[in-house]
Amino acid sequence: MKVSGAPVFRFDDMDKVIDFCHNAGDESRPYSLSHKVRDHKDHIIDIASFLKLYDPSIWSKRVESNIVDIYTNDRQFYEDLTDKFLETVVHRFEPDPQTEDLLKDGTHYIVSNKLPHDRYQFRVYLLPHKMSGDRDGKQHYLNWIRNQNEKITLTPAVEKWFLTTDWNWDRRYVLVEDEATLIMLKLRNSEVVGRIYNYVVSDK
Repeated sequence: MKVSGAPVFRFDDMDKVIDFCHNAGDESRPYSLSHKVRDHKDHIIDIASFLKLYDPSIWSKRVESNIVDIYTNDRQFYEDLTDKFLETVVHRFEPDPQTEDLLKDGTHYIVSNKLPHDRYQFRVYLLPHKMSGDRDGKQHYLNWIRNQNEKITLTPAVEKWFLTTDWNWDRRYVLVEDEATLIMLKLRNSEVVGRIYNYVVSDK
């Protein structure tokens, strides 16, 4: 989608995008982000308000210049987004029939032009509330992940979130290098392994 002020969508939280629109200062520099957001804030708020209605696990984004790319495997989300922002959408792409066949087997897929960091085949959402109150157990689990020689990603933000989250509403994930590592992750503490997405590299 073509959106003047698009860099504001680098915020992961759509509420932060909306807050930025409402609180952008009145500075007069014509090329500042605040200036562009002020001039197009209604449109930006419409997009952010739409995106926040959907579980962030079904869509992802990439921001470059004044373009916001939205990626999804969810047909309804794709159609709703297209219908609402038809005049804003620059390009639309759908999987070819071969990729559509992949989606029919019940496994969750993310179609991408390359693997994350050129190595990780799976995205795994974690369920820390399944170990609610067990801080020692959570720390042992995180220590085990850290000892997998980067075959599983673990950022400081995800680590802190996993330790402190005891409720079921937030969704964050780790990346897993290969199927063997994924099996070990599921065996280690299967109760905290949520939805798993398999990255499929598109040849187009």
